[in-house]
Amino acid sequence: MSPSIQAGSVVLVSEVPTDTIESSDVITFQERKNDGTKTRVTHRVVDVISDGETQQFRTQGDANSNPDPQLVSANSVIGVVQFHLPLIGYLFDFADSPIGIAALIIVPAVLLVGFEARDLYRAVTESGAESSEESDDGGAD
Repeated sequence: MSPSIQAGSVVLVSEVPTDTIESSDVITFQERKNDGTKTRVTHRVVDVISDGETQQFRTQGDANSNPDPQLVSANSVIGVVQFHLPLIGYLFDFADSPIGIAALIIVPAVLLVGFEARDLYRAVTESGAESSEESDDGGAD
């Protein structure tokens, strides 16, 4: 969808009745790949094809010179794009990797436990030092 929506962007999609989708709307839909897996695609509607009972959409990516070869059925439409957040998708991809999990979850958790343990140790040693000073002062009276 470049240049309007850059790669790595996260899009917010609203469910809408498919009969309200018009040409030039940007939609996200489910597409089945040749290997049988499904993927989500975000493309602009260039034509709405309706025979009265069913509705299909001809879509095209903004960076593509030709429309997509397959029509998109109304059942495949997830929704219409409301807005997008550039580059956030790259953060999500990183967070889903083993290094990302370590960097964003494990390392901060270990640091948190370490700092809390240090603070607890300091509190215990300080209270121990105060109580030993009090016992020293208590004998001098």
